[in-house]
Amino acid sequence: MNNPKYTKYKDTARQNRFNLKAENGEKILHSEGYVSSSGCDRGITSVRTNSPIDDRYDRRKSTNGQYYFVLKASNGEIVGTSETYTTSVSRENGIDAVKRVGPSAPVDDISWFYKDMYTHTHTHNEYHICVCLFNNLDK
Repeated sequence: MNNPKYTKYKDTARQNRFNLKAENGEKILHSEGYVSSSGCDRGITSVRTNSPIDDRYDRRKSTNGQYYFVLKASNGEIVGTSETYTTSVSRENGIDAVKRVGPSAPVDDISWFYKDMYTHTHTHNEYHICVCLFNNLDK
């Protein structure tokens, strides 16, 4: 069993992002892209603060019939979006998991990896393959 954690990383567009994984290692929440690392840190802090509060979860259904939720800050801004679920019960289990692990999960910051790869003389395709592999290491 994996430990719950936030993983902070940079995507291929060099945006700072995070996701939150549950005790079983499944991704249960992901962020928007942030320009700065400090913005991403503020997003994680907002999830920590707002995740225990049930009223901050907006339960939704996508156009293809899948269930998901968004977590909002006190100002109404979305700070995280869930994965999709096939049932509303599964969505509620996802919310319960975020409530349980969100406030105290540690942060695993792998955003340095992009900077390190980008400063070396690799082609973009080599870099993209490395990022995809690296982002999947802890699955």
